[in-house]
Amino acid sequence: MKSKTVVSTDNKTTKRKIERGSKISHAEEKILRLISLEKTTRQIAEELELSPKTVENHRGNICKRLGITGTSALLKYALRTRQEI
Repeated sequence: MKSKTVVSTDNKTTKRKIERGSKISHAEEKILRLISLEKTTRQIAEELELSPKTVENHRGNICKRLGITGTSALLKYALRTRQEI
């Protein structure tokens, strides 16, 4: 399983694992909501004032948490669950 490097407030680097079935973060929830509105990575990045790379990282984390592979599967999931997001 791939670990994610996180810098804590005391500037120490820690590793956090993204596991299937783990809860989606607030930031990932926002991105999933925008995906359900069929926004592109660039549009999401502009709207949330993030870099496109950050949005791509969040998309990847969402896929890992949900056990989904690929952007089309993520879009399908977002569209199916739009009312719940």
